[in-house]
Amino acid sequence: MRASTRPLLASAALLLATMTAACGGSLAPDLTADAPIVTATAEVALIGGSMEVAIANRSASTWRYNPCANAVVERREADAWVRVPDPLILCAPTQRTLPAGADQTVTVGIPAGNPAGTYRIRVTFRRSDGVEATAATGGFTAG
Repeated sequence: MRASTRPLLASAALLLATMTAACGGSLAPDLTADAPIVTATAEVALIGGSMEVAIANRSASTWRYNPCANAVVERREADAWVRVPDPLILCAPTQRTLPAGADQTVTVGIPAGNPAGTYRIRVTFRRSDGVEATAATGGFTAG
């Protein structure tokens, strides 16, 4: 290998490592540039209760999502967000439409039987062209 290609390969390896780390369950915000913004409407929730989530679409795109199937509750464990096991719920296959500039509010259950701690809700959205984006609330306390 020639010496002139080594810096390029080192840069590529560093970029790959950074991208791989960013895809994990880190504590960094889980936002895609064009994704709707999701916000927990309270700072505290009860385990076994629910959290209202405000969804704001500030993009020029129309997004679709299912608030039952596409909303995931996660708990902070050390330096990662870990998915909370879903209760056995049958979700309707209907998709909500979130037009450009629209705001909506959905209620997401915080499954019973989980320990007190810091939680967040992550929602996956899909555009008609197949692009998927994920956005998460900031952390809130549940106990």
